[in-house]
Amino acid sequence: IKNANNKVFKISDRQLKNSFNELETLCGFRIQLKDLRTTFATRCTESNISDNLIIKWMGHSSFNTTKKYYSKTTEKFEKDQSKLLK
Repeated sequence: IKNANNKVFKISDRQLKNSFNELETLCGFRIQLKDLRTTFATRCTESNISDNLIIKWMGHSSFNTTKKYYSKTTEKFEKDQSKLLK
């Protein structure tokens, strides 16, 4: 479900910038959008959300881009998954 700006999540660029500025002030350090996108893609992957849905939400044309640059796995997730083999 996309809005007029062809975005899945309805937030304007101005709202996003204001939210970032506010968050950075509260945290006391600079936040980069790529870090948040990586966290989002990783959490989606770890929650077993469909690759096609992650691609759509990230705005990529293929999962290769998402997987190569954004979707990582945490050590805890890997340990939890390895327990499934027992």
